[in-house]
Formats: sequence, C-alpha cells, structure tokens
Amino acid sequence: MPNTATILSSQPSMSRKETFQKLTVVFLSLFWVAVPFSVSVSQISAILSLLCFVLVFRFPKPRDIPIFWIGIGIYLWIFGIRFLSGIENFPEWKKVLTHSEFSDFWMFLILPVLQSQPNQDKTKIRRFVQIGACFLILSGLISAVFPYRLASFVMDGFQYLDGKRLPHLIGHLPILGIPIYLPIGFQNTHLTYGGLLSLFLPFLILKTFRLLKLKKLRKGKFAWVVLFHLVLSSSGILLLFLNQSRSIWIGLSVSLIFYLSVKSKINWESICRFLGKFYIRIIFASSLFLIVFFVLYRSNWLFQRSIDQLFTKQTLENQRVWIHKGTRNIIETHPYFGVGAGNYKKEFESSYLDLIEKKPYLYYEISITPKSHAHHDFLHFVSLGGVVAAVLFLFLWIQILISFLRNPKHFGQYLGVYSVFIAGFFQCYLLDDEVMLPFLGILALIPGNTTNIPFQTKLKHFVLFILFPLLISLSLIYLGTKTKEDELFLHRTRDANNFLSPIAQKTIGGNMQMLPHSEDNFFYFKLEGCLSHFANLNGKKKKRDEPYSLQIDLPDHSEGIFPDEVKIELRERESFDQDQKYKAHSERVLSEKKFPLQKGENKFEFSNILFSNSEEIYFLDFGIEYIWKNEKEKLAQKLIPKIKISENCGE
Repeated sequence: MPNTATILSSQPSMSRKETFQKLTVVFLSLFWVAVPFSVSVSQISAILSLLCFVLVFRFPKPRDIPIFWIGIGIYLWIFGIRFLSGIENFPEWKKVLTHSEFSDFWMFLILPVLQSQPNQDKTKIRRFVQIGACFLILSGLISAVFPYRLASFVMDGFQYLDGKRLPHLIGHLPILGIPIYLPIGFQNTHLTYGGLLSLFLPFLILKTFRLLKLKKLRKGKFAWVVLFHLVLSSSGILLLFLNQSRSIWIGLSVSLIFYLSVKSKINWESICRFLGKFYIRIIFASSLFLIVFFVLYRSNWLFQRSIDQLFTKQTLENQRVWIHKGTRNIIETHPYFGVGAGNYKKEFESSYLDLIEKKPYLYYEISITPKSHAHHDFLHFVSLGGVVAAVLFLFLWIQILISFLRNPKHFGQYLGVYSVFIAGFFQCYLLDDEVMLPFLGILALIPGNTTNIPFQTKLKHFVLFILFPLLISLSLIYLGTKTKEDELFLHRTRDANNFLSPIAQKTIGGNMQMLPHSEDNFFYFKLEGCLSHFANLNGKKKKRDEPYSLQIDLPDHSEGIFPDEVKIELRERESFDQDQKYKAHSERVLSEKKFPLQKGENKFEFSNILFSNSEEIYFLDFGIEYIWKNEKEKLAQKLIPKIKISENCGE
C-alpha cells in the first residue's frame, strides 16, 4: 500500500496534467472562434493548444496516424528536394523555412492534437465549430452591406485609407436601393471566404435539421432556437451564392453526390418512379430555376462575369491557361523529383523567358498572370515534388476517403472536407493558410471508427470520387494548354468604370458594331495591352523607342452613322499586382486630343516621350471616345468603327 507522502507528491503532477488538458481544449475552442476573424489569432491559438498538448503527453491511437504522417511526408519531401538542389546562404534558408510551401507543414500537427482529445472534449469543440460558423456568416452578412473591406478597415483603426481596395459591388436591393457587395467577411479574397463557408456551413445546416426534428424545440421558449438556426443556415446558403466561388459550388455539389452514395445505395428504379410521379412539379421547379438564373445572368454584371469566365480563356481576372502552361513546363522539365519548396515562381518565370524573347508583346499577358502557385492543388504538389509527391497526395486522399467510409452516419457535417478536394482543381486551397488549418481541424474531428472496409468498396470509391474527377480535370487542363500562345493574347477593352466592354471588344481587329439605341452622342472605352518598355520576366527591360499607333477604319458605305470625331487619351497605369498589394491601380491621363474621322483609314501615332522617365514598367491604355456631333441624328443607328492595332502597339 503506498504511503501518504507518495500520494501527496503525485497529486500536483496529476493536477498540472489536468490543467494543461483543460487549456488545450480552451485554446482549441478559441481557435474555431478566431478562424472567421483572423488567421494570425487562430494560428496562435492552434500553437498554444499544441504546446499544452505536448505537456499533457497524450498520443493519438494508431488508426489516426496515416493522414498525419502522409501529410508531413509531403512537406518533408518537397523541402528535401530544395535541400538537394542546394541553397547558397543562410538568408535563403530562412526564406524557405518561413516563406515557402514548407512553412505550412506544422499545420498537420493539429491532427494528433484534436484526434487525441477525449470524446466529451471533442463534443465541446464541435460546438465551438458551430459558433465559429455563426460568426463566419454574421461577418459575411456585414461585409455584404459594408462599403469597405472589413479586415483592412479594422486593421487601419476603423477608418478607410485612400488607395485601399474597395469591395466589389454586386448590385442594389430592389425598392430599398441598398448596395450589396461581394461578401468576404474578414478575409482578403472571396475564394478564401468561400472555402471557409464550405467547411463550416455543413455543421450549421446539419444542426438545423436535427433541431427541426425535435418537437419540443418547435414550441414555446425553444422556438427561437430553431428559428435562429434556420435563418442563419439560409443566410449561409445565400452568402455562398453571392460569394460566387465557382470552385466551391462545384466542390460542394460533387460532395453531396459522394455523401448520398456513401449514406445509402442509389435505387435507380425508385428514382425513375419518383420522376414519373412528380414530373410536372420537377418541370415547374426546373423552369423557375432557369428563369431566375437567366434574370440574374442578364441583370448582374458580377454574376455574368462568373459564368462567362467558365468558358473563356481571355480574361484579365483568370489567366488559367497561362498558369497551366507554365505548370506543365515545370513538370515536363522536372518530372521525377520536382523543383522543391519555394521554387515554383522562379521556375514558372524561367519557363517563359524564351517565349517572351521571341514575342515581346506576350509579356503583358504573362506579367499580369498570378505566378505564386499552380491554381490546382494536385499539380502544384507534383511540380514541387514530382512523382513521389503525386503518390503521397493520392494516398492522403485515400486515407481521408476511408475515414468517410467508416463514418457514413456522421459524414454530412464533414462534406466541406471532400469539397476542398474538388475545389482544388480550380484553386490552391491547400496552400491557403486561412483554409488549410480549419480544413485539417475539421478532418481531425471526424469520429473514430475501426470498421473494416472491404477492399473492393475502397477501390470503387477511390476510382469514382478521387481518380475519375482528377483525370477529368487533368484532361481538360491538358487540352487547354495545347492552345497556341498567340490565340491567348488580345487588347482588352473596358468602360470608364473598368468593367469589360463587350461591344468595343468586338471592334478590335474585328468588325464594326451597332451601338444599342441611346440618346447620348458619345461612346467611351479604354483599350489595353501596351507597355512602356520591352521587358522579360528575368528583369531585363529596354525603354521603348518606337511610337504607339492605331488605326480606325470607316467604310464608304454603311447602313448607319459613324462618329464624326474621336477623342484619344493616353493613360498610364501602374503594372504591379493588384491582388498582392491590396490596393487599386494608380492611373493618370498623360494627354488627350480630338481628331476628325474621315471615310477610309484613319491612322494615329503617339510618341513615347510623354511617358514617365521612371525605370518602373507602366501599362499604356488608350482612352477612346467616339463623338456624334449632329444633334438631329441622336436617335439614328450609331455605328462603332473597327480598330486595327498590332500586338506591340506599333507598326
């Protein structure tokens, strides 16, 4: 029998362990509350929970190990490739450790921290996930009506500073006229906010469904609880739609199909009977959906842009083909081992040096293309770690898929985890700290289950829900990269508010266009695609000597009225990356002059002497305003003439 001294000496030790266990749960709970507001605070909370976890000294069960070790293996491998390629000095080591993909590897440490928590503590933590979902939706609702970006507004001392980027205006509420902005909460991009919504929203929706099933919550003082969750869930779905993260839309849609296949076997005979019985209602609902979709498409420029960009390569906002071409170049050059952490941007730019040297005008297109990652989770890790990284990435998702198959009962609230896999075909969500950390946290909360899954079941779901969508994605990307470079270049046109101008776009190297009937006697747009220097991505640049020129053609015979004169502005625009610096491009008008227009060819030349003497590369835009001078012809059919301009804006 132990003596009294031994018992007394052991009590403080046990007390400290319990204290650190409670602190672990507290910091994990704070982590979920902080995620919607600040990535820094959420990461600090995660690190503090990790430190407390180490002091508790509890390890997860063996079944929870594979996902953790595979994830760590991916990052150690891509860092090891960088190590083997050689690093010249210590500052470069520091940069790789803190400012490359390798710096994210520590996030996988949250897996054993959460997985090892007792079930009662996991239940508490899941409640805070739901609280985090509430905060995420509330912040999204505020950002949808707030005229400034919430994150920068708060960080700047609850004030708006000139030059900071404003949120995108979606439109105005009918009757009330209240402006509605693209909801992003406290995040910097709508993609990050959409990714967080996909992770958090299923928790809230499932909670709402469970409350609706409880009869006692429909009456008396508990009714407000149901109403609150119902309103919040509906608001979350609305925000997901307004947020316009198309990759997340696709990811959640495929996730729902995956969930239905795991939850229950699909009985096609029953489905056919259902369709036959309710075909009138289905046709009515489908027609209503198409009408609403068409109205939104025709009336809202932001929604229209989101849909149009799915079917076009030539957009300023989405340079996917250039990104995928560069990624393909990297993988073809380094197929087996990749380029290592922190090397993607450098290798991406190197792969385009020869092309830009031969065709200098392509610098404009490629310089405005995001170069930090592959915009495809799988391809990015393959470019960093080659074949080994590809295999590890697939093994990681196989283990995640197995965890779903073992827990079909609880899979509904974890739909967002699989949606990240599908959405990762369009963006790099696993490189976004603000999405990656809560993604791993929710993954770790999936209830444990030792149920053995038959190999045939694993193989079937792997083929259907991992391999098949991945192969479709890679096939489409491969076909896109076969597009010739010259077909991807064009001089874009924008209106005075910097929105795309489709009518003007058709006249650039195309045909004259009829201007929709308007009483205005002018039509204005900007023409982009010229540069102040001949430059390359390796820093080489040379001041442009040749003049800028364009030609406006007016045919002799036409059924309509061409403008009598044109006012041409020379506009200088900064060429830095808007998304990187989170501020609007600075523009200024260098000069403007009116010219009469005559039948036939009207040629205009502009010297580059007017441009800034700075060594900084600037974009040149032409501001073109057509003017009809005859007041009697206001209601006549106005014609927009054709413009000819070479790729490098010269002869």
